[in-house]
Amino acid sequence: MGEDIGFRSGVLGVVGALCRQIGLVDVINEATEWHPQAKMGPGERILALIMSIFGDRRALWRVQEYFEDEDLEVLFGPGVRSDDFNDDALGRALDKLYAAGAQGVMATLAMRALAVEAIPLEGALRADTATVSVWGDYREPEDGAIEITFGHAKENNRVHSKQFQLGGVRVGPGMPVLGQVLSGNSSDKAWNFETLETLSRQLDAADMEKLVYIGDAQMVTGPNLDRIAGLNWRFISRLPSMYALADEVKAAAFAEGEWLEVGRISPGKQAASYRVQERSGVIDDRPYRLVVTQSSSLERRKEQALQRAIDKENEAILQQAATWRKKPFSCQEDALAAAAAFAAKVPRFWGIEAEIRAEEVLLKRAQRGRPRKGVEPPRVTRYTIELQLGDQRKDIIQQEKERLSTFVLITNVPLKDRSAEDVLRDYHSQFLAEQNWRFIKVPWHLSPVFLKLNRRVEAFAYVLLFALIIHRMIQHRARASLETSSPKKMLLPGGIWRSTPTTEQLLDMLARVEVRFSVDQHGMHHRTFSRLRPEIRRVFELLHLDPQILTQPHPT
Repeated sequence: MGEDIGFRSGVLGVVGALCRQIGLVDVINEATEWHPQAKMGPGERILALIMSIFGDRRALWRVQEYFEDEDLEVLFGPGVRSDDFNDDALGRALDKLYAAGAQGVMATLAMRALAVEAIPLEGALRADTATVSVWGDYREPEDGAIEITFGHAKENNRVHSKQFQLGGVRVGPGMPVLGQVLSGNSSDKAWNFETLETLSRQLDAADMEKLVYIGDAQMVTGPNLDRIAGLNWRFISRLPSMYALADEVKAAAFAEGEWLEVGRISPGKQAASYRVQERSGVIDDRPYRLVVTQSSSLERRKEQALQRAIDKENEAILQQAATWRKKPFSCQEDALAAAAAFAAKVPRFWGIEAEIRAEEVLLKRAQRGRPRKGVEPPRVTRYTIELQLGDQRKDIIQQEKERLSTFVLITNVPLKDRSAEDVLRDYHSQFLAEQNWRFIKVPWHLSPVFLKLNRRVEAFAYVLLFALIIHRMIQHRARASLETSSPKKMLLPGGIWRSTPTTEQLLDMLARVEVRFSVDQHGMHHRTFSRLRPEIRRVFELLHLDPQILTQPHPT
């Protein structure tokens, strides 16, 4: 027997198998222009990039060196070498993907994935954007390519690094329907406008009737509402606070006080509880349903702002008390008026007590020199305000917390199709869309070859979106399989049993698979598993994949 080598290609093998199930290599090769006699098409090289993304490589350079330690015959087929994935070759593959129209390739792959996973195109369409940070120097964008700029990352609102944006629309368990790469300074409002038109061209009327477009408050603008009406889209969003109507319906809801208790809509002991109230309103002569929603949990940002307001008011009261002690009033009426004006304007979160005190003081002589003997110095009455800080007004603070934890949802979906509670649940599922970005929302350190042209960065961003399709397929397929299997939970690392494994947990298990490679005395190649534990076998079963994909050369 020859040298015995160990490969840990479990993650890459599964990723490659799922990519081939949706025809990724063929779709890219058919869409791009390349010499048919070339050893390898751009599709295989894009597949290599996707594999390296899942291989926990945040610095995507020297991909060639990464594949030197992998079983390329199993992953790609006979004759493939690591230098087939050098930076120049990968850069040219990105150029071809960009030239072919990467957004169209993304749409094709997304629809193929929905078909493979048997996910119907119905229900909520969740739309949002995310920023992706990258490091390096970038040239001015070519015509039509994205612009990579310094910008505000959504998670912290600070200008910190160069970035581009991703826009996505997902259906069902977070499966992408549409994905777009945007310049770093793109507007969410404009993106929602364009996305509605893109979807209208991509989908037929029958599909649109079964869908509800769900976006964040950025989509609610006059032009977007006009476009929604013109395209006949059904939607759910959050009414921005800049609309006076939002405060009006909140006030009406609190005045009426007839709430429908919804309770928790997310798992977990710390999950917030909700209650809703159905209202209505008119914007630009169009009627809308408005669902006033109150959460038992106040966002940390709003809670901190409220505490700052309470502390600021405390400071203002103490400063005013010090000022009044130093500057008395000439008449009681002025002191009373000043105390009344302060009490009406400032204290909201604190109780105060203001007492008017009269005190006789010597009047300063107008003339110089010593006063004549026996002449009493003139006296005058001055009035001071003694301002005392009382206790916090707990009832007022609680009312403010309730107001801050209340928001208004807006929709044109008829009540017969979705109740107020249904509207809330659909909107709350928007958070699933935001969580989906975590897989690719990390600073990417790209190869200098990738950085030569912005169009290459744009093409690479679409590769990230291709990878997101596979990421969602892994999680959806495993969870769907568990629902119909016995037991309906699986053993995860740490001895935890779960019915809802994440892609990351599944990949962590696959990363432990080791295949031993050896060559016998006749030159025959042999691949065997070092040990395939039962819980790992179950991962393959849930993904409907044969573990032998890791031991058999991929056919060319």
